[in-house]
Amino acid sequence: MFLFVIYYPPHRKFVLVSVDTHDTRGEDNVKTNVKTEHWRLSIVLTWATVIHMVLCTLITFYLLLVVRDTPKGPSAIATWATFLGVTSAVLAAIQYCPQLMHTYRLKLVGALSIPMMIIQSPGAGLMVVSIAMRPDTDWTSWIMFAVSGIMQAILLLMCIAWKIRQRRLNIDDFGHSLDPHPSDEAVSAPQLREIEVDGQDEAETEQRPVVPDIEIVRAMLGEDTPLLRNGKRRDSTDKKGWLKIFRR
Repeated sequence: MFLFVIYYPPHRKFVLVSVDTHDTRGEDNVKTNVKTEHWRLSIVLTWATVIHMVLCTLITFYLLLVVRDTPKGPSAIATWATFLGVTSAVLAAIQYCPQLMHTYRLKLVGALSIPMMIIQSPGAGLMVVSIAMRPDTDWTSWIMFAVSGIMQAILLLMCIAWKIRQRRLNIDDFGHSLDPHPSDEAVSAPQLREIEVDGQDEAETEQRPVVPDIEIVRAMLGEDTPLLRNGKRRDSTDKKGWLKIFRR
């Protein structure tokens, strides 16, 4: 989760607005200080997770160190353990639901790793069996692993189906065609715009390369774009302190 926030695409953090430059460039995209809805939601959920983790840790240590020796200690600890087991199962289901819906609508594997899910899905089943076979084990101890394994197995089957569909359509995991296009050179070549030269006839024009706006270039990057270029670390100018990413 923290890596997701740290490596969140910078060009998707803030809203871009189109501004008319009133010159030959036409409209230009300008980055604002307004956070995008998805980036704001990511920050809120990250803080909620951190607060939840801290509260659960403090309450657990309080029950084990202080309340355990009191007459109501064992029942309080059992109630707290049941609460943690049920809430973890519910949160596990909530965690996978958005990914399942997104993958179903996208009908592409995307950045998901099928080999990883092939390893983790049976691993969740083995975890459930190993915990359930232990003596005096409550169902709340393994329910979270069972829910996670079921949800991940559904995601795995969905990705396998989309992988077969991708091969039939001859596209990659991100929906890009695998067929070579003869017009690739034209796409990769610098764009040219005809600009009328002052003092000359309209027919006499010159072609000048259009310099793409940096924000437009960044907006064209998809989730298949490498986070680190050529395996190198980011420039030292990006080292502004990882805590700043949580500022709202």
